[in-house]
Amino acid sequence: MATEHVDAGAADTRGVQHPDASSVSAKGYEDPAVLESVRDVLQASVTDIARRLPEVAVRSWVLGPGNVLQLAARAGEDRWLRKRANVPFVGYPLTVGSRVLGVIAAFSPTELSDEATALLSGVADRVVVALELHGIGRQINLQDRAIAASSNGIIISDPHQPDDPIIYASPGFERMTGYPSAEIIGRNCRFLQGDDRDQEGVSELRAAVAESRGCRVVLRNYRKDGSLFYNELTLSPVTDREGDLINFIGIQSDVTARELIQQERDELLQRVENALAVRDQFISIASHELRTPLTAIKAHAQFVERKLRRDGNLDAAARLQLIDRQATQMGALISDLLDVSQIESGHLTYAMHELDLGPLLDQVVEETRAAQPNFVVEWEREHGPFPVRADEVRIRQVATNLVSNAIKYSSSESRLRITLRRVGDQAELSVRDWGIGIPADQQSRIFNRYFRAGNATESGLSGPGLGLHISHTIIDAHGGRLWFESEVGAGSTFYFTLPIASS
Repeated sequence: MATEHVDAGAADTRGVQHPDASSVSAKGYEDPAVLESVRDVLQASVTDIARRLPEVAVRSWVLGPGNVLQLAARAGEDRWLRKRANVPFVGYPLTVGSRVLGVIAAFSPTELSDEATALLSGVADRVVVALELHGIGRQINLQDRAIAASSNGIIISDPHQPDDPIIYASPGFERMTGYPSAEIIGRNCRFLQGDDRDQEGVSELRAAVAESRGCRVVLRNYRKDGSLFYNELTLSPVTDREGDLINFIGIQSDVTARELIQQERDELLQRVENALAVRDQFISIASHELRTPLTAIKAHAQFVERKLRRDGNLDAAARLQLIDRQATQMGALISDLLDVSQIESGHLTYAMHELDLGPLLDQVVEETRAAQPNFVVEWEREHGPFPVRADEVRIRQVATNLVSNAIKYSSSESRLRITLRRVGDQAELSVRDWGIGIPADQQSRIFNRYFRAGNATESGLSGPGLGLHISHTIIDAHGGRLWFESEVGAGSTFYFTLPIASS
């Protein structure tokens, strides 16, 4: 390379922006560890040149973060250099593969000889070899290949230039957007939003840039062909050792499929919520509308049944009694459906007040014995009051449901045992039957809505599978616990506890 002259002021340049960083095949070191290794190699090399050419000042620059030239190594006497207006110099680029990493140069008070320029050229070649031996070249090439192969888009912008333009765009960014590098470099990345800039993510991105901080946003972007894609942008600031902002790096991922799926899920969820609202409204209206005729049916059936029994027409009276029982079951089903609807919508309410659980359960036992004269109901309860804070109607509903299930699922042995006792600071009710029991592999689902054990269905025992689900919800709302023990063929025992009210 021929000797050229340079202004002496430029010879002491530090941290100067590459004159055209966007148009050369040079990329700055973003990894501080790699940059430090390069400096070590360069310092050893320029020291060797200065030793062999005592009159020469040797310096080397590398491209650091953001393609900024940084002085990496220096050697030789250079006091004279600052006093000269024009200085003979010779410089060689440091290239690994197709990538320019920096430059090494020698400055002389006199014209450099051919031997001196040959020496510098040879040292420059050895520097490249040394970088390769240190694995730096392989690491850089690997990084370049990884960036080129990445499906993510990578951009670097320069916030010190007007409008924070893009100064680097990876091949992945070009593939993602459809724009070639020549149409990307020098533009602000907002061009990808086109006219669609009224986005929440755009506002967050502007704020992050203004505050020199990172952020992650999802933006609606448009490719060169006009097609929409959703871009998840992770923006990170790059600072120097003093903490001053140098560049922004943006990692962009095409998340179109994810966003479209989420939109479909949101739309489906909205349709489901609308359908549930319509269903709940229907159930609410239907329950009220159906209860009125059911009440009339039961009243008339009971009136006529009593008259027929007085007249001795027992067969007709029995039929009317069946009508009354079926109307009662239908009323219970309507109530259960309404309760489930209110549970799902979060509108099931409770009228809480302090009551004694003992007398309430006395009534449940008496009603059961009256309704089931052929069934043995054993009732055991400890002495003393059982004060609890509860909704009387709802707790009666739970106790009645457990007793009714015990009767329904009993086998040939027509008896059940109901027990009330204190366990610590809890009032505990248990209902024991000697019925068909619950299969072990199905017990984990017994409180699920609409679930019924397989052996119950096989036995021809009907029911919607709502009672235990509702009971579990009610007890849970009271701060209690509902559980059971069961064995197929040996029966089941259901328990619930309620906290004893403090006096």
